[in-house]
Amino acid sequence: MRRKLAALFAALVVAAATLAGCGSKQESGTEQTQSQEQTGSQSSGQEKVTIRLTGWASSPAETKILETLLDGFRAKYPNIEVSYEPVNADYDKKLQADAVAGTMADVFYMDVLWAPDWINKGLAIPLDEYIQAEGVDLSDFEESLLRGFQMNGKTYGLPKGYSTLGLFYNVEMFEQAGLQPPKTWDELVETAKALTKGDVKGIVITPDHARFVPFIYMAGGKLFNEDKTEAYFNSPEAVQAAEFYVGLVTKHKVADTPKALGAEWAGDAFAKGRAAMAIEGHWMIPFLQEKAPDLKYGVVELPEGPKGRSNFVFTVAYAVSKDSKHPAEAFKLVNYLTSEEAQRQMIQLGLELPSRKSVAKDPFFADKPDRQALIAGVAYAIPFQYTANHAPYVDEFAKALENMILNGADPKTELDKVQAKFEQVIKQQ
Repeated sequence: MRRKLAALFAALVVAAATLAGCGSKQESGTEQTQSQEQTGSQSSGQEKVTIRLTGWASSPAETKILETLLDGFRAKYPNIEVSYEPVNADYDKKLQADAVAGTMADVFYMDVLWAPDWINKGLAIPLDEYIQAEGVDLSDFEESLLRGFQMNGKTYGLPKGYSTLGLFYNVEMFEQAGLQPPKTWDELVETAKALTKGDVKGIVITPDHARFVPFIYMAGGKLFNEDKTEAYFNSPEAVQAAEFYVGLVTKHKVADTPKALGAEWAGDAFAKGRAAMAIEGHWMIPFLQEKAPDLKYGVVELPEGPKGRSNFVFTVAYAVSKDSKHPAEAFKLVNYLTSEEAQRQMIQLGLELPSRKSVAKDPFFADKPDRQALIAGVAYAIPFQYTANHAPYVDEFAKALENMILNGADPKTELDKVQAKFEQVIKQQ
């Protein structure tokens, strides 16, 4: 799910260039919204309207449930037809091409990573008026999810599901060593030492900022100021976090990368028994069910750092596009697909966790401690998100982590490069 981030960031560089032609300042987005609201109110009668819904193609099982939900929506709103138009590849490029052409679908998937760029360029309209009109209780959504789709006091999407990161551990290896899952950084090191034997490492570590950044917050640091005009990639806390994370490989010799362990990604190394622990998200659960059905594993919250807990939350929202001629009806679809009823159906697949707090209390999760650990992390998680036009410095961030882990480069020197790239990008905005 998150293993191809480098390719995604490269695509986002193209995306930024493509969308520059949209000329979509926030001011023009306001005028667009006013026009759409008037059109939406005109079409809110009984005439038949068609709402187009798009997102990246999903599994057959998820598509089947989505189609069932859409049938329910059509029955509830007989004057609204829905045309589902999944994109099989290069979803972000397709969406941005549609944005330039003025042919975006009414409702679309918006990943939290892309949200700052897309909101800033006016692709998604504010939903606040429709949220109020439909009586949507935003307090039922996890706050850390909503934050990823809010800007300047306005809400631009409702999250449909999420995952946080958890520490997956091999139960049999732990039992044989007489160990309990680690709860702190120090315990993680000692536990990994005890589990590192022969060709098996205590933990598999990915040179990936999507796994590393929470450690900065655990050390008491942060990436940005409130309005994201300043960054702290090379702060003392960030350096401390890098020294710990990288040190699992370079200093303590209790970890290695997936490639070094003969695996495609961290989940693969864990499934093959080449690492006793792995830091991954909810996507690991269906993967392990398929690839290692006999593996006995557990999931706990990430170990606590010197200054507390942190986590990343990965989420996607349903948003209403700038090109929708029926925004009021489009929001009805957004509201329906993120409702309690819809989410209670989706959780049965086990592909994502519910964005609504009320659904997280569903009996479905009562006997699933692996999911409970991931749900617990959302309370203190931050969105997996940077700033608009983040690709240049995030790419530098990825290079820095690889250089630290693979080549033993000095963490402070490498993080200085990331900070310099951010400052270069922010000056150009």
